[in-house]
Amino acid sequence: MTELRIDISDDLKRKMLELSVNWDSVIAAFIADKVSEWARLRSIALKSKLTEEGALEIGRKINEGLSQKYKKFILSK
Repeated sequence: MTELRIDISDDLKRKMLELSVNWDSVIAAFIADKVSEWARLRSIALKSKLTEEGALEIGRKINEGLSQKYKKFILSK
């Protein structure tokens, strides 16, 4: 098994010690969950045919739509 070292603030360490929690297990489960999630997202992204330009265009259209929605909301008050 590999050891992982992280730095945390003294305040956070004090708060963690006040709780009866097996932090090694909590952190290991969190990391395993994130690795699985990112691997799944990477797999999806690798199969995508969407280009960076296409993604930016979609983002612009979403922003424009949201802008119009909120302008109408604000002006209706």
